[in-house]
Amino acid sequence: MKAGVRTMYHGLTGTALLGVLVLFAAGCTRAYVQNRINDALDCLEPGITFSEKPGFVFFTDCFSILPLGYASVEGVKIGIGNRQVGRLNYVHESWGLFFLAGKYRQGVGQFNPLDPHQARKDQINETTWPTYTMGLVGLMADPDPRPLPAFLECDKTIHLGWIGVSLKYRYADLADFLLGFTTLDILGDDLAGGVSSAAPSLPVAKPAPVPAPAPIKAAQAPAGLPPVQPPVAPPAK
Repeated sequence: MKAGVRTMYHGLTGTALLGVLVLFAAGCTRAYVQNRINDALDCLEPGITFSEKPGFVFFTDCFSILPLGYASVEGVKIGIGNRQVGRLNYVHESWGLFFLAGKYRQGVGQFNPLDPHQARKDQINETTWPTYTMGLVGLMADPDPRPLPAFLECDKTIHLGWIGVSLKYRYADLADFLLGFTTLDILGDDLAGGVSSAAPSLPVAKPAPVPAPAPIKAAQAPAGLPPVQPPVAPPAK
């Protein structure tokens, strides 16, 4: 009898431990797979752009030091951008004079300053897409560079009037994707649990305090006149 109870106890204990290990492994596997999907989405960002108002973009850049062209459009992008897929908000306000100088502001989807592709580490408090300096000479004169991964990517965009095409490919992220299968994260963009970090919330404004009403002063008679007496109620009959 005791041997049977002991066997049952060991069997239940082993089953419980096995269940815990399975659940732990499943959680790790989900995080691993999600991070590999995220890395794959970072490698290539194709899409078609649309705008309600006519815009113009003829812009190309490689490695953030060779920008050329002009971009001014705000609309939507149907495609991939910043680990998001589908119909995404899109803005592109940039110009470039090859290696001499340039400015770059491009936003796709929802801005997340915690994403190393969208903002530098010193910009985690930003609430909208920053504008960066481009061009080799421009960066030496005004050192406000894009995030580090952008120096190993190329961007090609054409938008004429109300429609265009956009393509961005990232060499560093391709290496990060391939090495990620060994759990090596060279860009430091793998996320715990495979869940994207949310952008920091904006501070909520507190309502201004309502001032207390000023006390009502008793009526005073002008100088030289007897004081005003309050009315007296007639005696009850």
